[in-house]
Amino acid sequence: MNTANIDLDNSTQGNKSYIDKLSKFSALSLWNKVEKLLNDVANIDLFDSEHIQTEDNSDNTTLNSHISIIFGESLYTGKSYRDVFTQLVSNLVLSAELDKLISLMSPNEPNTVQILGNREHISAKGTKLTKPIELTKYHMYVNFSKIGLYNQIKKLAELTGKKVIFERW
Repeated sequence: MNTANIDLDNSTQGNKSYIDKLSKFSALSLWNKVEKLLNDVANIDLFDSEHIQTEDNSDNTTLNSHISIIFGESLYTGKSYRDVFTQLVSNLVLSAELDKLISLMSPNEPNTVQILGNREHISAKGTKLTKPIELTKYHMYVNFSKIGLYNQIKKLAELTGKKVIFERW
């Protein structure tokens, strides 16, 4: 935490006692399970570099400025995974490929299965779960984890018959 310039409430220097290999392996295994659960279920990425601050507290966008995929013949890049997903879905909806996405359309609010709909989807707590697609009547569901976005892009590739290459994901 000190190397990441994160202030801690507990300012002790930590425990320097010996930890055997089995205990280290067990701790690492538990950490991996917790991290996956937080990312997949709660949509929390603890070490997402999207919002990392430099020492002078300015945004360091170069750490995560090249999230990119090649979808068919098109290159999509952005500062976040969601940004790339949003660009891709918007372009597909505005293209002649819209008819291939019928199985992903809801007549009402979009959701995790039918990612396109005619109305905005807002959670019970007031969180916007969708983004409007400019120049259309559609809204797309965007509240996915990184893995969820990856899987949705793979599904879009299958439906449109296009090859997808995740260059930096």
